[in-house]
Amino acid sequence: MRNPVFVSKLLLVLAIATPVLLRAQFQQPSAEELKMTADPKAPGAGAVYLYYEESSDATTHISSFYARIKVLTEKGKELATVSMPYERGVDKVKDKDIEGRTIHADGTVIPLSVKSSDLMEVKTKDFQMNSVVFNLPSVEVGSILEYRVKFHRSGDWEIQPTWLIQKPNFIHQAHYEFNPGYYSNLHYMSYVGSGAKVVDKKGIYTLDIADVPPEPNEDWMPPLNTLRWRVEFYYSQYASIHDFWINARKNWAIWVQEFTKPTNHLKEAVAGIVAPDDSEEVKARKIYAAVMKLENTAFTRQKSKAERKKDKLKDIHKAEDVWKQKSGSDDDIALLYVALARAAGLKV
Repeated sequence: MRNPVFVSKLLLVLAIATPVLLRAQFQQPSAEELKMTADPKAPGAGAVYLYYEESSDATTHISSFYARIKVLTEKGKELATVSMPYERGVDKVKDKDIEGRTIHADGTVIPLSVKSSDLMEVKTKDFQMNSVVFNLPSVEVGSILEYRVKFHRSGDWEIQPTWLIQKPNFIHQAHYEFNPGYYSNLHYMSYVGSGAKVVDKKGIYTLDIADVPPEPNEDWMPPLNTLRWRVEFYYSQYASIHDFWINARKNWAIWVQEFTKPTNHLKEAVAGIVAPDDSEEVKARKIYAAVMKLENTAFTRQKSKAERKKDKLKDIHKAEDVWKQKSGSDDDIALLYVALARAAGLKV
C-alpha cells in the first residue's frame, strides 16, 4: 500500500509543476490560427508572434527562449532563419537544446532535423560573441513556426537577463520569468510603455504582456535602446539609489584628494611659476597660464598603448604624472591646476 503522505506530497509537487510543464510543451495550433491569412492588429505585417516566452533560472543556470510565429506573406518567411546571440565561454548550447517545427496551414507538421550552425560575430582578446543559427524547414505563407532554444550558463557567471519586450514584429502574447535563486541584492529597471508591470511572486519575477507593437524603425531616430521596451536586471551591493550615490561621492572625493596631493615635485614646479610676493590672484593666473600650455588630449589625440610604451610614458595616476608628461585629458589638466594651486598655498 502506498504511503498516503508520500502520495499527497507527490500530488502537491505535480500541481505546482503543472503550469511549467504545460508551458514547456509545443502547442497545438487552433483552427483560427491555421486559417489566418492576415492580422487586423498588425495590418500589412509579414509575420506576427502568436506567443513568445523567455525564462531564466539562476538555480539551474538555464535560460530558455520559446516562440510561435505566424507567417502571413513572403517577406514573413524570413523569420524561418533563427539567429540567437550568446557569449562564448559563458553560455553553451547543444543540438539537443534546440527544438523546432513548421506547421502548414493544413496541419501538416515538419520537424526541425538539420543541425544548427555556430557562427562567430565578434572576437577580441578577452571576449567572443557567437550566434546559434538554424532554419526551420519547408516554410510557406500560412505556416506556423515554432521553436525553443536553451542556453546553459557556466556556474561561474551570474544570470542577469535583459528582456527585450519589443521585436521587429507584432506580439500577441508574451510571458517573461526570472528566478534569481539565492542571489541577493537584485534590482531591475523597467521601460515598458504599455503599462504592464513586473510582478515579484515570492522572489520569482514575471511579466505577462499582450498586444506588443513592433519596435520603432524610422529614419534619423535616436538609438533603438532609448525607445524599445525592455526590462534590465542587475545585481548591486547597494540597497537603494541613495546609498549608491553616497558611496560614489565618498569614493570620488578620496580619489580626487589623492590625485591632487601637492607632492614635492609639484612644489618645486610651482616655485618656478610664481614669486613669493605674488598675490593669490596673480599666483592663480600664472598657474592657469602654465597648465594651459600643456597638450589637452581631449582636443588633440590620445596616444595608443604602443605609442606610450615606445615613448616610455606611464599611465597617469596623479597630477604629478600630468606635469611630467606635459599632456593629459581635460579632467587631468583641471585636477593638475588644483594640485599646483594647493602646492602654492592657495585654498582650492
